[in-house]
Amino acid sequence: MEENKVIEGAAVENAALEAEAKPAKPAKEAKPAKEAKPAEEAPKRVANEDFNWDAFENDLDLYGGNKEAVEQKYDESLSNVQVGEVVEGTVVGITKREVIVNIGYKSEGIIPIAEFRYNPELAVGEKVEVYVESAEDKKGQLVLSHKNARQLKSWDRVNQALENDEIIKGYIKCRTKGGMIVDVFGIEAFLPGSQIDVKPIRDYDMYVDKTMEFKVVKINQEFRNVVVSHKALIEEELEAQKKEIMSKLEKGQILEGTVKNITSYGVFIDLGGVDGLIHITDLSWGRVNHPEEVVQLDQKLNVVILDFDDTKKRIANWVAYPIHSCYRVGKYERSNAWKYDPEVPEEFQVDLSRGSYNGRPIRGHQCMSYHRYVSYSSLLNEQTFYSTNIMPQDPDFNSGSWGGLEDLTLKYISYPDTLYNVTGTYGVQGYTTDKEGNRVAIPQYCWKVLLRTKSGRTGKRIDQITDASQLAAIGYWAENSSTTTGNIKQYITSVADIEEKTGYKFFTMLDEAIAADVKAQNNPSDWGIN
Repeated sequence: MEENKVIEGAAVENAALEAEAKPAKPAKEAKPAKEAKPAEEAPKRVANEDFNWDAFENDLDLYGGNKEAVEQKYDESLSNVQVGEVVEGTVVGITKREVIVNIGYKSEGIIPIAEFRYNPELAVGEKVEVYVESAEDKKGQLVLSHKNARQLKSWDRVNQALENDEIIKGYIKCRTKGGMIVDVFGIEAFLPGSQIDVKPIRDYDMYVDKTMEFKVVKINQEFRNVVVSHKALIEEELEAQKKEIMSKLEKGQILEGTVKNITSYGVFIDLGGVDGLIHITDLSWGRVNHPEEVVQLDQKLNVVILDFDDTKKRIANWVAYPIHSCYRVGKYERSNAWKYDPEVPEEFQVDLSRGSYNGRPIRGHQCMSYHRYVSYSSLLNEQTFYSTNIMPQDPDFNSGSWGGLEDLTLKYISYPDTLYNVTGTYGVQGYTTDKEGNRVAIPQYCWKVLLRTKSGRTGKRIDQITDASQLAAIGYWAENSSTTTGNIKQYITSVADIEEKTGYKFFTMLDEAIAADVKAQNNPSDWGIN
């Protein structure tokens, strides 16, 4: 073979010399040398067992080993790729459209960069899992998929994240009704709007195409539904801040806050991790019909701390509502839709959706369900089941004296004029928890104040009445206890007395002089109480 090589080389040299001497015929003279080059032929993949070692044997010295050594090197140079497997590869290149991944095979795999949208920080050298779809396509190219690899292992990972309370990354794909769709491990998870941030979100679109950190909060294995939360991460960070802020709060202290939420009854202020409520009556010296007349969202305000509670009582202090026949046109069945009030941050509310409180207390209405039965709006009845309208009550008290008081108000449903009703709680006798483990205060007392026209035929609004004798008012104050009997009369008092006990000011729509006379009334007979 060596001799042949020398002769062949000489022939090439002679051909070159002849080409210099006869430049008109270089191609014909060089042709035999060109045909002798096997490297010009397309390479073919040959399996180990079919390799012609006898033909290759004479060139072993070029590799510095014997047949067995070369065979071993050959086996080690290529990975044994199985179609349908998930393997780990290394990113070796990134273009605008593709990611190039090396899994140790004879060729590298090309994956659309869209499959890595959830990871915008992907870099060369990073390890990624890929699914082998095909060892070769028509072009001899290895076909891989990162998306399929993620999906195959996604449910194991998402369950593990929930079990271990892990922080994971997800890519927000798009908006949907009530929230966002998030890509988590290749699964489309739901991010409720209320779980994006601790503050209300007014522009969901700003989060689309962003990668954020989340916690898995709920998995429905049957329907393969996953719910994630970003708010849970923020709350953990704020909890430590809240404790520090609350430890420094003092009554009379002036702080700067940001308007977080506006409701019909007041404004929620963010004090840097702690939320406070400015009641509508404290927004201005003058009368305010709606807080939006005075403040705007995200507005900075200086506020004074009137009072604070660091125990998270999670009970409604008071509820004000009118009673009139218009709320009972037709009939709508009792909804029993126990849920959060959408106008109030959930951190202030008790979760009643899974049943009543742990222990003896039951769910007691302030505005009773029976006062909001209308065929034209199911929402009115559903609102009576918001946690902002519910308080923990002793079951004997609820069905006894409190139940009798509710029956008293029912007689005015068909009354020509409106009955104004304010109901609330006072003091704390102890604590219970809801089914989710949230701490809930049990009120020491329950109270109610009522205001109506005596005749019901004045033809005027309450604020237009100039004679106190045309109005009737009454107060009720009783302990939230099984020892409170069903006799209402012994718990009747004046509205002025309730004001003194609670510190609240009632019926501000009335002229102050008229209001003083009305609130001083204590006439059970005006209400049919003997």
